[in-house]
Amino acid sequence: MDSQARITDTDALENLRSALIVFQARAKRSVDEVIDEVRRTKRWLEQEKREFWENQIRIRNRKLEQAEQELFNAKLSAWRDSIAREKAMVVKMRALVTEAEEKLRAVKQWDRNYESMVEPLSKGLTSLREFLEQDLPNGIWQITNSIKALDAYAETRMPSSSDIKP
Repeated sequence: MDSQARITDTDALENLRSALIVFQARAKRSVDEVIDEVRRTKRWLEQEKREFWENQIRIRNRKLEQAEQELFNAKLSAWRDSIAREKAMVVKMRALVTEAEEKLRAVKQWDRNYESMVEPLSKGLTSLREFLEQDLPNGIWQITNSIKALDAYAETRMPSSSDIKP
C-alpha cells in the first residue's frame, strides 16, 4: 500500500484560478456599469426629464395663450363667419398642456419612488461588489498557494524500498 499521493499536474487548479480571475474582472466591470446606470437614471429623472416637462408646460401654455388670443380676436371680428378653427386649436393646446402636466407629475412620482424601489436592489449590488473585491481575491490567493504546495509536493517523492541501500 502506497502512502504517497500521486500528483502529476495542477493544470485543473490553474485553469480554475485563471477562470476566476477573468470572471472577477468581467463581473466587477458589469457591476460597475449597473451602478453607473442606476446613478444616471436617478439624475435623468431628477434633472433632465423634470426640466424637459417643465419647459414643455411653459411652451405649451404660451401656445395656449396665443390660441386663446386668436379665438378672442376672431370672436370680436365681425367679418369672420366661423371661429371653429380657433376653437379647435384652443382645445388641442389645452390637451397638450394637460398632457405635459400629467407627464411632469409622473416624473415627480417616479423620482419620489425611485429610492425605495432601487435601494433594496442596490444593496445586492454592493454585496456582490464587496465579494468580488474581497472574498474572491482571497479564494484566488488560496488556490494559488494550493498550486504551489501541490507542485512542491509533486517534486518531492518518498524514497521507495528499491532506493534504500542496505
